[in-house]
Amino acid sequence: MLDALTIAEVQALRMSLHDFASRQSDQVVKICCCAVDLDLARIVGRQDDQTLRELAASVEQLAKAVQTARTADQGADSTPASRDPLPFEWFSLDPQNVSSVG
Repeated sequence: MLDALTIAEVQALRMSLHDFASRQSDQVVKICCCAVDLDLARIVGRQDDQTLRELAASVEQLAKAVQTARTADQGADSTPASRDPLPFEWFSLDPQNVSSVG
């Protein structure tokens, strides 16, 4: 079980993720945000290897979806888009290393 401080940090990350998702126009990015949020909610109650692998996979899918959406946005608009940081960047999480948590 996670300690109270870690749970609070996960909940803060979830709130940041909700805010990030609400500002997105790409539906795939929004869906990936929901998947990461669901996995973060599950990690609070149960921290096993399977849940951690699923969280790592959903974070990786979100990173790819955002990169694809940004590439498409830049192709459609000649002006450089402002780069909205990904929620896991705010917490210095590397999607490749999420499975090592715990």
